[in-house]
This record gives sequence, C-alpha cells and structure tokens, in this order.
Amino acid sequence: MLSQPTATTGRPTIVSKQNSVAFSRESKTAGGVTHTIYHAAGEKPNLEKYPINVDPKILVPHPATKHYWRYAIQYALWNMSHILCFYAMYKSPRIWTPLAIIAHVGITFFYDQLNFALGHLLLHASFATRFGTYIKRPEQFNYLVYVAWKHHYVDVQALGEYWLQYRVSYIDVCIWHPHSVLKVPVHQYLLPFTYFWLAFDLWTQGEATSPLQVDYLLIYMWRHFQAMTHEYYHVPSSRQSTYFCFKPFYWVFSLFEVVGVTDRALHKEHHADDRNALTMVDHFFDMWVPKWVDELFTVYWRSRVAAFQLKELVGSPDLMKDDGSTRNEHIFFLTISKEAGLGLAFLLPFTLFICYLMHGMMAIAEV
Repeated sequence: MLSQPTATTGRPTIVSKQNSVAFSRESKTAGGVTHTIYHAAGEKPNLEKYPINVDPKILVPHPATKHYWRYAIQYALWNMSHILCFYAMYKSPRIWTPLAIIAHVGITFFYDQLNFALGHLLLHASFATRFGTYIKRPEQFNYLVYVAWKHHYVDVQALGEYWLQYRVSYIDVCIWHPHSVLKVPVHQYLLPFTYFWLAFDLWTQGEATSPLQVDYLLIYMWRHFQAMTHEYYHVPSSRQSTYFCFKPFYWVFSLFEVVGVTDRALHKEHHADDRNALTMVDHFFDMWVPKWVDELFTVYWRSRVAAFQLKELVGSPDLMKDDGSTRNEHIFFLTISKEAGLGLAFLLPFTLFICYLMHGMMAIAEV
C-alpha cells in the first residue's frame, strides 16, 4: 500500500525553462548535507508523514530466482578465477614481484570502486524515475538492479533471499532502458574468455602470455568482494560468522572493518532517507575512497536532480506509474545513463592501460 499526497500551499516556486511547469522547492538536511528537492506545484507531500510503504505481497517474483544452476556454474567459475589469478602470479615471479602485486591490487581496487559508484548512480536514477516498473515488470531488470531496489524500498534484508543470484549478477549487470548505453552485459562474456585464455597459456606456456590477463581477473576478485561487502553490511552481526560459512571471507571482512576499508556507519547514512525520498541520495561508495571522491559523486547527483528539476515521486500518484511519468524523468535518466555509461566504458580500458604501463616501466627498470 502507498500513502497518498496532500496539497501544499505557500511554497516558493520556480519555473522549468523546458516546459514552463511550476515547481515547488524544499531544502532538507540529512547527514550534514543539504539537499534541494523539486516537486510539481501542488503535489509536494510532507516527507516525514508519507514514507514509502510497499506491501511485499504485491511483488511479482523475479525470473532470475528460478535459474539456480546457471548461476551456480557462473559462481564456481568466478571463484576458480581467483585461484587461477594468484597461481599465474606465482608462476611468473619475475613479473609479479611483491611491489608489482601491491601496486596492481591497489589500482584494480580503485577501478572497482569507481565502477561500482557509476553503476550506483544509474541505479538510483532508475529508482527515482521508474519506481512502478520494478513492481509491475521486474523482468525488465537484471536481478542485481531489481534486488537493489527491493533492498532500498521494501526489505533491507532482501540481498540474502537469493544470495547466489545476487552475487553472480555483479558479473552481468545491465541496466535496461530503451536509449541506455548499457544494453550488453560485456563482462558476462569477458570473464570466462579471460579465464580460459589464461588457463590455456598456463597449460601450454607455463605462464601468462600477457599480464593483463591477471589484471582483469584481479578486477573481478574485487568485484566479488564488492558484492559480499553489501551483504556484510546488512547481515546482523549475530549471524555473520555463520552466514559467511567460509571463514577466511569472514576474517577478511572483519579486518576490512578494523582498517577502514569498509564502514557500516557511513553505509547507514546512504540508507537514511530511503523511505522518505527517491532523490535524496549520497555516499555512493560501499568501500573506502578519499572523502573528496565520495563528495564529488554526491555533488554530481544533486546537480543533475536540480538541473532537471526532478519531481519527487514519494507521496505522488505518479509513484506507481510504469516507466516514468514525465518527459523530464526520461531525459534525466537518459542523461545519467549516457554520462555514467561513458565513464564505465572509458574506465576499464584506461585502468588496463595504466596496468600495462606499470608492467612496462618495471620491465625497463629491471634492464
């Protein structure tokens, strides 16, 4: 069930230059950050009195919940790729010195954080404009995208319902939109290709023919940790030691929390306004990055919401409409889809190029 809006009076209004529609404007401070939220005039609800309240019984099951064996095979391959990655390092000690390993683990870690945050921007752009589609047509979305929506707005424990499908969806995540640049889950094909290429080289040559094979598998090691980090945040502390039944993973996440790679308190701030507004979002990273990088993504999000004067759907009848309700919403999502999508498309080759340069510099230094 969803709450109904009430009329608002006496609000200052601004006028959209695109379609001359009057908007109400409200500022609200959350987590020390002031957000400006725009609403169509006359539709502004009181965000504290009209939270999102979706009855889980009305949700249609996502089709991915039925494809257990496909996900099990993918997950087995993903885990074996971690072993193969470090075995390749072991077989090439001249290339993979301790310093090289530390440097490349660090570079691929930061790649994965930026990759996650760009995808996270796309997720929230989709949530803010297509809320009703998640309820009526969940098959339109990759399972990760769908369960992220459900996790934010229906049940915070949703990640663990089908944990296998959730984790593997990090490999083939694809946020669908008619004009989206993210239509093909490229990594779904690149991961097995790289795995079998590296395995063939180790079998026939005794070592990796290209260090970039290992770098790419390092990226997917961090993506695995990224998926489990979110579970770590939301599994109650009393259940963590049994939920992560493979003890080394539990020990690693406990260490991450101690040294600051993960931060539960900061992640709670990301969820602070889940039930009150779709546009009030900050802290797009799940693992550590410099504070200015985190703030940069928050500023980008707020600037796009303000530039398109995105209407807050919470408390509005439009919340349940399928595939958005206004031209502004479509343009808003399309803009973020293109900008974040270009960032994602550029980020992987740029990271592998940096890794390649580092390998070349180390080779020259040895000579």
